[in-house]
Amino acid sequence: MIRQLSEAVPKARVMMFRIRPAVLAPLVIIPAVTMLVLIVDGTAFESGSPVLPSDPCPASAASERGTYPTTYTEDARPYTGPGPHTVDLRFQLAHTPLPSHWKAPENEPYTAELVVCEYVEETGITDIKCAYRGYGQVWLVQARATYLVLEAKSSNLVASFKVKGRDSCPASFSYSPDEPRLTDVRADMDADAVIEKLRPYVEGKARQPGPTAAGAGSVDE
Repeated sequence: MIRQLSEAVPKARVMMFRIRPAVLAPLVIIPAVTMLVLIVDGTAFESGSPVLPSDPCPASAASERGTYPTTYTEDARPYTGPGPHTVDLRFQLAHTPLPSHWKAPENEPYTAELVVCEYVEETGITDIKCAYRGYGQVWLVQARATYLVLEAKSSNLVASFKVKGRDSCPASFSYSPDEPRLTDVRADMDADAVIEKLRPYVEGKARQPGPTAAGAGSVDE
């Protein structure tokens, strides 16, 4: 068997090749790139590929200024002159949409002149029971929210106000089947009250932003 296999292998031919000397390409040395890291308001931005935060809302409603700089810093239109001024809500309004002439173009959201931030806190459980098909009954928890109105370009505070939650059950709520069953649901904010509180800043003459403009408004009852 070994012999037959050996015979089946064709004889090797001797091939002559002329080998040319290799041409060496010039050696290019690329110097190391120095990365500059800029710290602005506690946020790090690397030079060459800056990634700015898209949300100017500060962590706390007690803040007198939002995060800066952000993606609004370069693109936002100046908050000056008579209204209407475009506004971007960093939250969802329940039931009532914003007036269409208040909104920035959908393809240019960061051109808005004002940004509004929402901070909700629960104030106590009520004696109202909310019934949901397929889920059962849960208690309604009352809440109120603080809203900060920021000048989008500078993240400076223009105004703040508070709005009380509705005294009625939300139309729906979100939950995860993998988590323990909920026993209560938080009230929606009064969207109509939020819009009315915003109206002077959106439709009126621009207000001067800054800490002196930060007085919190009374809570709508």
